[in-house]
Amino acid sequence: MILVLERGNLQGGKIDFGENLEDALKREVEEETGLIVEIGQLLFATTFKTSSTRQVVLLTYLDNTESVSVTLSEEHDDYHWCKNDELSRYLQSDHMKELEENQCLTYLQ
Repeated sequence: MILVLERGNLQGGKIDFGENLEDALKREVEEETGLIVEIGQLLFATTFKTSSTRQVVLLTYLDNTESVSVTLSEEHDDYHWCKNDELSRYLQSDHMKELEENQCLTYLQ
């Protein structure tokens, strides 16, 4: 199953200076959801510009957790644990398209 935060976004955040990618991911997931995760495989990476002076790099990892009990930070209002066929209810269409195009959903069956 995949965790989707109410705003239709996958968990994420910024990397602190000097922090490696996996440590940043663990920290951000724990800060936003209270979950302790084991970092798995990097599924895909993409980048896009949000303005003429700002570019975002999006890295999508397959992570695992022993818990399903989520404690949301103030950044989020609600969450949903979803199966593949439920994701389109909660994810924005561009996120859904990227997951499908990069065959990420095959890892969640």
